[in-house]
Amino acid sequence: MPSTSASGRERRLLVPSEQLQEPMDADAEACVLACLILDHEKFLAWIADHEPDVFSRREHQAIYAAIKATVARGGTPDLVTLKAALSGNERSGASVVVQLMQCIELLPHTAGFGEYAEIIEGMDARRRMMHAGQLWLRSVAKGNGHAGQAALVEALVESLQRMATRFGRGGSAQGSWTLREVMGQVTTDMEAATKGETDVLPTGFYDLDREIGGGLYPRALYILAGRPGMGKTSFAETMVAHWIRNGTTKVLWFPIESGAKKSAINLLAQHSGQSVHDIRRGNLSDTGWVDVVQASGDLGVDRVRLNESARVTPEKVLAEGKLMRQSTGIDVLIVDYLQRLRTPGRNIEERTSAASMEMAEVAQELEIPVVALAQLNREAVARAGHRPGLADLRGSGQIEQDADVVMMLHRDDYYDETKESGQADVILAKNRDGRTCDVHMAWRGEQKRYESLSIESPPDARVPD
Repeated sequence: MPSTSASGRERRLLVPSEQLQEPMDADAEACVLACLILDHEKFLAWIADHEPDVFSRREHQAIYAAIKATVARGGTPDLVTLKAALSGNERSGASVVVQLMQCIELLPHTAGFGEYAEIIEGMDARRRMMHAGQLWLRSVAKGNGHAGQAALVEALVESLQRMATRFGRGGSAQGSWTLREVMGQVTTDMEAATKGETDVLPTGFYDLDREIGGGLYPRALYILAGRPGMGKTSFAETMVAHWIRNGTTKVLWFPIESGAKKSAINLLAQHSGQSVHDIRRGNLSDTGWVDVVQASGDLGVDRVRLNESARVTPEKVLAEGKLMRQSTGIDVLIVDYLQRLRTPGRNIEERTSAASMEMAEVAQELEIPVVALAQLNREAVARAGHRPGLADLRGSGQIEQDADVVMMLHRDDYYDETKESGQADVILAKNRDGRTCDVHMAWRGEQKRYESLSIESPPDARVPD
């Protein structure tokens, strides 16, 4: 006889787990794919956060994998590119693309994407829960005696905790560590540092690196501020040029202010020694042409990716960063500049504060250093000596709180042409793990380049081979 509960009701499985059908909604999946094809730029964050197994049908998984790979390469996932990508897949070839075309015809816009995505995400969660429950039931069915009961219950609890963490309901938070684990990691990092194996990224400005602990640290936000025309972009470009020449650093760069071509010209000027003006006009000697062509070959690397989208939001920055991390890896991210990011707010101060908070979170999420350029207000112009301070930053309170290091560029000849040119200071107005001070540098105006005054790198700012 079957056993009964205290209330006398039978205890038995209502439906054998093998006979349960996995939840899915093929129409919602097709609509999500259609939305991604119609306007993938709008949904970059979703693409970065989801893998193909969020879809239940294999052909949909294959199409989404093709979309994700195309976006990661910087391409456009339209019907032509997807058909070519899927041409060798019998299951997911032209016939499925035809189905998507039919679905796109029924979707004149992408307004319903959020609803479609929520449906398939819910189905995915239920499938994962069913799979975990099925595995546990099989373990229970194979168990014997009372000896394994505690282990089975513990396995169930662990499985539920993993599910709760994945779907945002309690459980141990991701990134939670014991102090013993953290101490062990610190010791490992110290041992690696003594061997020159470090995740600190030198800027190439050796005097600056000495003051900020050897370079840029992962998960840290670095603010580079100055008045318009002070050379913030040039400073960032000089770092990029150093990273290209030394090591294998992978850079994601948002030249919102200058644009990709202007930044490329500035890099050519820095690397070739020719003036920006002459390069723009093509007014070069034979030797100058050779220098520029050589510089173009040296600088033309795939590991530096520029994104000059007109409307850049913090969400787009994070999504692009995630996609690059998945495709090639990413070591550092540059945003030029903070006030040009599209953020909510009633005024420039509120919008800048929001952008600062978001960039600090991007650094944490991607586990890389983020360098954000920022404009200073006009207060320093009227001040004696024109020396900038933290209060000259728009949204200064929030930026001061979010940033690990705040660097401010200052040149006397910017305000007074009679002053000696070629001299510059990087004012470390905030330095979380070091002192606040001035770092003296040289400024080469014709090449739009800042230079360190140190000839050799100090021991704590090793440049990778």
